[in-house]
Amino acid sequence: MKTLGQTSHIFVHFLQRELFVYSKQLKRYITNYVVIYPFLYAIAFAYIQSRAYFGQQDVSMSTLLFAGNIIIPLMGTAFHITFDVFFDLLGNKFITYQTTILHPRLVILARILFAWILVFCLMLPFYPLGKLFLGNFLDTHATNWFYVAIILLASSLMCVSYHMLAAVYFTRTSQIELLWARINLPMFTLGGFWIPRTIIYEFSPTLGTLLYLNPAIYVTEGLRQAIIGGSQFLPLWLCLSALFGFSIVFILLTWHAFKKRIDHI
Repeated sequence: MKTLGQTSHIFVHFLQRELFVYSKQLKRYITNYVVIYPFLYAIAFAYIQSRAYFGQQDVSMSTLLFAGNIIIPLMGTAFHITFDVFFDLLGNKFITYQTTILHPRLVILARILFAWILVFCLMLPFYPLGKLFLGNFLDTHATNWFYVAIILLASSLMCVSYHMLAAVYFTRTSQIELLWARINLPMFTLGGFWIPRTIIYEFSPTLGTLLYLNPAIYVTEGLRQAIIGGSQFLPLWLCLSALFGFSIVFILLTWHAFKKRIDHI
């Protein structure tokens, strides 16, 4: 039986191991997720798309579009980082070895914690850089940057814990395509990527109500509330509560799936 001090030491060592592994890829991650993604999404959605759809001077619509489109790079980044566990379980099974040293739940928790911090740090510059690229074409006069960071923190945890559950639950590479085609794509398409929930609710109250079950809606609504503000978006307290609530559920389900996967006691 390990003492609390020994367990804490091993847990921190596992975090350091993750930092060492990902530090080798840090330059690529920064280039792709911190620089290229904000630039491409700012130009493609906030500038070109809004001008094509709504006219040259509609700054409010460009801000509305850009505020919600982070859901794709956020989910993509979380997927790429967490699915190292999926491929490890299919191949080397290093994570299985780790469970002989530390309790399996803590092993998974260490992976989630590190991925959460990494995804959050990679996504944090998204909106400031978008503002830098777009200038006055992005309206941030009502933006609360502290709330933006808090929503991104909660959103990163939700996306990481969700994809970690998939990484542990899936057992075949063919299931990755199904994840994106049948789950992720509908999740962010109906999760406020294009339009806010209120517009969907006006079109179909039933569908608008069902969207409360979609965790992605709390990402886009929370960020639009923090960036634009107004009663047309869900309140921040609801978005934060839902995001952390979904995260807890996903983590508990991940522990259960991991137990079944490696058959630990």
